[in-house]
Order: sequence, then structure tokens, then C-alpha cells
Amino acid sequence: MGHSPLAASPETNTRAIFVLAAHKPPYHVYGNPFYDHAGWGNIFSTDQHGALEKCVQNYEYMPITGIHGMVFDESETYLYSADLRGNKVWTHKKDPETGHLTLANCVEAPGPKDHPRWVLQVKSKDKSA
Repeated sequence: MGHSPLAASPETNTRAIFVLAAHKPPYHVYGNPFYDHAGWGNIFSTDQHGALEKCVQNYEYMPITGIHGMVFDESETYLYSADLRGNKVWTHKKDPETGHLTLANCVEAPGPKDHPRWVLQVKSKDKSA
């Protein structure tokens, strides 16, 4: 599955807006398009120098998605995405072997005009100090 062919058309306003590099292997790069026909995120593999190689997965959002920020949790198990256009926050679970994502959950923002933006990773405090 993947993006609508209309996403690549110069007649639409679909653009790539966010990319996020994994800090744990596999060192994929996670990207999200924004605006019309942006129902899927993309995962790109990288070569030994960190250059992008190829798209290894398209992972699901919804057709009117406009991801306006994403972050992995501290363990890099979950990817959280703030969806401005869909007024949701999405959670995808990362497979530690392949780096692929599966949809874990998606929740509506509390208010109809909240339009979530930006997400921040909060690191746990080191209790050994």
C-alpha cells in the first residue's frame, strides 16, 4: 500500500515535512508527508554512510493526515505523531529487528480545533545518581 498517485502531482499541495532518524539499529529514517493525499508515512533504509537507500515500508495514517511533529519514546519502541489536520495523536510500534511500524493506536484531540503540533520526548530521570 502507499500514497495516492495524486500525492506526487504538482497540482496538489502534498509536501514532505518531517523526518526522524532512528538512534538504534536498524538506522532507518522515518518521514511524513503533509497536506492532501498524505495517508501514509515512509521508512527509508540507509547505507553504511548514512545516506538514504530505499523505501522499505509505507505505514498507515489516514487520507487527511498532516503530521506536524513526531518523536520516538526513550526506548525507541513507539513512534508518536501529532496530526494537525486529522486532529489526532498516532502511536505506531517499531519492530526492533526490521524497524517497520505497525499501528498501535490513535486518539482524537480533546477539542475539535486543538490541531496537535510537535511532540517532545521526556527522558526518565537517572535514579542511580
